[in-house]
Amino acid sequence: MPGFFDKAGLGLPICIAGAGAIGITIAARLSIAGFHVRLVARGGSLAAISKQGIRLLDSEGDHRAHVEVGQATDFGPQRILFLCSKSHDLADLAAALQPLISAETIIVPVVNGIPWWYFDGDEGDWTGQVVKSVDPDGRLKRLIPSRQIVGTTTLSAGRSGRQPRRNQQAGYSLTGQRRRPSCARRGRPGDGLWPAADFISLLQVS
Repeated sequence: MPGFFDKAGLGLPICIAGAGAIGITIAARLSIAGFHVRLVARGGSLAAISKQGIRLLDSEGDHRAHVEVGQATDFGPQRILFLCSKSHDLADLAAALQPLISAETIIVPVVNGIPWWYFDGDEGDWTGQVVKSVDPDGRLKRLIPSRQIVGTTTLSAGRSGRQPRRNQQAGYSLTGQRRRPSCARRGRPGDGLWPAADFISLLQVS
């Protein structure tokens, strides 16, 4: 798999799909850390972020970040793709994001709770079982390759402001696990908590 950095040493784009409280927090924190961030948004959020960027208020201060924003059809295949929608919107989002997903894309669904791919790669009685309450028709499984998933959950005390480009939050971290080539990558509580930028560093060396 090619490196995460180009020959000039600049970070390749990291794509965040979903411009809600979680998505814009991740986008802002990664942009502040120096990463090239692309944000998939729509409607009023797309217009506001295009014009004014993102404003993030947290315990470290008042931050402003300007990210590359557009719709999924504006970008080609991505190396790292965060999915930051509500669980019930995830299947529709995944369908819209197909232009962004290639065989090399690392996909990070930021979804709390038991994920649809939870039993992928397990051996024993649960091999091949599907979490039907999460993916009743198997649509997510068809749209998002399990072998390319890095499992994560989020701990965030955050909310969006009245304007869609703004987020106010007290703290944010991700929990996940290093990639495993033979099965879906699974994050479990206690595997490690990282700020968003450190989570990307983990992906780079996994």
